[in-house]
Parts: sequence; C-alpha cells; structure tokens
Amino acid sequence: MAVKRRGPSFEVDYYYSGHRIRKSGFRTITEARNYQVKCKNDILYRKHPMPRHKAISFNELAKRYIADYSKLHKAPKTFETDVSLTKSLMGFFDGFLIRDITMEVMDRYKNERVNAPSTRGGLISKTTINREIGLLRNMLSKAVDWQLLEFNPILRVKMFKEEPRETILTVKELQAVVDQAGSPLKEILITALNTGMRRGEALGLKCDHVNLEASYIVLTKTKTKKQRMIPLNPV
Repeated sequence: MAVKRRGPSFEVDYYYSGHRIRKSGFRTITEARNYQVKCKNDILYRKHPMPRHKAISFNELAKRYIADYSKLHKAPKTFETDVSLTKSLMGFFDGFLIRDITMEVMDRYKNERVNAPSTRGGLISKTTINREIGLLRNMLSKAVDWQLLEFNPILRVKMFKEEPRETILTVKELQAVVDQAGSPLKEILITALNTGMRRGEALGLKCDHVNLEASYIVLTKTKTKKQRMIPLNPV
C-alpha cells in the first residue's frame, strides 16, 4: 500500500483481494497517509468494502501454487507431499474464497481435523495437521506475493505440540542394516556410525578431507560453519 504524488495531488495505491485500487484527489500527503492507515485498519478488521469481482477461491490458489510454484521450486519428494496435503486441505476449504480464511476459520479447521479418522486407523496425527497448516500458510503468503491478498491472515496461527518420535536400534539391529545395504550406501552407513557425522557431512565428504595416516577427518562445511576434526577409529 503506497502513497504517490499525482500532479498537484496525492493518491493511495494498493491491492485488495487480487484487485488494484487507487484513491486519488488528496490535497496533502497527510490526508493521503491518514486514508492509507484507515484502509489498513478496515482490511485488518474486515470492514473494507469488497471489490466488484469476487476474490480467487482456495481451490484456484491451490492449483496455481502446485503448478506454478511447488512443482518448479521444490524437490520431487516435497512436491509429492504438497500434492497429498493439498487434497486434505481441499476437503475442508472447498468453496472458500481465500479472503474468507481467517483465524476463526482455522480454529474450526483444527478442531475438525484433530477428530478426523486416519486411513490407517485411529485419528489423524497432529504432525500431519501441522504440515497441512504450514502448507496453507505458505500458499497464502504466496498469494500476497502474487498480489491476490493484502496480507496473510493466518501467520499467527498456532501449531499443535508434537511428540518427538525416537527409535533406538540395538547394535545387532544396526549391524543387520549395514549387512543388508549395498555399495555405496554400506560405506556411508559405516562412516556415519563410526564418526557420528551428520548426513550432509557424510555425503559431502571428499578424499582430501581424510587423513588415514594420522587417523582423522577434517570437515570444512559444517552446520555451525566452523571447521571440525573427527578422529577415526580402527574400523
């Protein structure tokens, strides 16, 4: 939302629900800025009059997001996950205009989803619901980038607290995994298990990082961006 000079007067230029709106004729910049503040408050509290043409629907936004953004900019596996999560979102938001997705609507959505049955039995996990909410939030942020919305109304939506999932394998189970793996996965697993290196560190390992005579590995690209030395055991 911008204030611009137009000849001897000023105008307020902004987008709302996918439509460009210009209000001109303000004699001073103060008058224009006061109107700008009023528009922002009206939009925030849903008092702003809607444009003549209806806003884009959620289904339209979802299809555009998947085709024009997710497919082009995300890894194939992440793209497939987006497609799957989008189907779940459409189950609730089918028929909604994106301008009508509010925090109140999100509370209803969360309440419905947390009581929804899972295809595997039981209820939908809170982790899955959080992933759906995260995707929806990204979609609405992209709608702002595409000037289909003035702001993202659900940026402050609260996620469910997730219970950490932890699986600890025994030495025998770990050895079984290594024995079943083929090359080069087997070598990667042996290296990771015996050094404690992170996945990215192990996959990015180069020959000149390894000193077998002195029995150590030097990592130059780490999560903390600091060089780290790792001792090598006999294995």
